[in-house]
Amino acid sequence: MDRLDVERAIADDEDMLVQVARLITMRASLASWPADVRSTFLLALDDTQASRAERWQVVALRRHLFGGDAASEQLSPTMHVSPVMRRRAERLRDGLSAMLAFRAGRYLRG
Repeated sequence: MDRLDVERAIADDEDMLVQVARLITMRASLASWPADVRSTFLLALDDTQASRAERWQVVALRRHLFGGDAASEQLSPTMHVSPVMRRRAERLRDGLSAMLAFRAGRYLRG
């Protein structure tokens, strides 16, 4: 992987972060999200797929999106996880809370 590939990967990760924030802000139903975006978002909320060190980020993101009562709730199990999905999920955990209002994702819970 050369420098250009790394820069492209970073830009793609940022694009997904912005896309997820936009979908949540627009209150788009999870079923209407593009499959790769939906899977990556669900992976970001799945503490069984996160490393031990990242589990606190999962809990913090869930609390921010859904409120304190949803800290341990899973929306849906995830499927096969690629290295790209894992990297993008980490980026969502890291940046999504700063882009959205508290409890912006409550509508996703039904």
